[in-house]
Amino acid sequence: CIAAKRFIVVDAVRKRFEERFVEQMRAQHVGDPLQEGVTVGPLARHDLCETSTPRCNRALPQAPDFFWEVRCLMARVRTTPRPS
Repeated sequence: CIAAKRFIVVDAVRKRFEERFVEQMRAQHVGDPLQEGVTVGPLARHDLCETSTPRCNRALPQAPDFFWEVRCLMARVRTTPRPS
């Protein structure tokens, strides 16, 4: 399980982080984790398919079964630093 749903990245390194992260994700191979060369297996449970679909349906086509293509969805959120 990759487990990471979100990354918080400061503006100073954001562009380089995105470039390298996307590059690494493109190199992943989805499939049966028992097969050689597969680096990303299926979603662990059916409920994850159900909850992921509404969040990703604009960016991803409906995936067959539990196997989802690796994609990077980027959103930029600006926050105001809290006073010390």
